Amino acid sequence: MKTLQQILDARDFANWAAYLQIEPPIEERLDRLMAIIGLLITRIEATLGGRPPHIGNKLIEWDKRPEDEQLEFAQWLQTIIGGLKNG
Repeated sequence: MKTLQQILDARDFANWAAYLQIEPPIEERLDRLMAIIGLLITRIEATLGGRPPHIGNKLIEWDKRPEDEQLEFAQWLQTIIGGLKNG
């Protein structure tokens, strides 16, 4: 704590404390990071001759429950499997 007091004055400490109160939890920040990494990987694949990336309707929803995500994933998976069977 003494090291922190030597580095930050009270005003800077208050600013950081306020920032940490409004900052999203680490899990949500990691979700964003993983989305960015996934996008970069698909762009690299497309550049090297793979399938071009297709991204649509994938906005981050902050108040989503894990059950909702599981249901959406199951519906997405059924769509993909149905497309493979029909195609």
